[in-house]
Amino acid sequence: MRFRSRPAFLTLPWLSLFSVLLPLIMLVVVVAPRAARAQEGALDKSEPKGITVDQIVKRFSAKEKEFKEARDQYTYRQDVKVMTLDGDTPDGSYQQVFDVTFDDKGRKIKNVVFAPQPTLQRIQMT
Repeated sequence: MRFRSRPAFLTLPWLSLFSVLLPLIMLVVVVAPRAARAQEGALDKSEPKGITVDQIVKRFSAKEKEFKEARDQYTYRQDVKVMTLDGDTPDGSYQQVFDVTFDDKGRKIKNVVFAPQPTLQRIQMT
């Protein structure tokens, strides 16, 4: 008579481990997010204490010049890439990399720094 062994994942130690881990996994996945949300509490809509709304507005507007100077120094690089696929294989692409700055009036200025010839198939970017 020939005995068949069970697959390793069905042996008693694995089943015991699974029976212990499953409740822990459920605790982390289901209960922990609820507990995190419960700590947020309700939104406090009362007026600020020790300062009036007008004083807050005055303090903010007093720093408007500093904010404008900081914004004038602000710049970032944006990279846009679009690819067409034939199944899972890319068969065309469009890419444009540009730096974004702001002029004296706060308008956005885009300066293209990289733009290879597009090779898109079946669509066109304008």
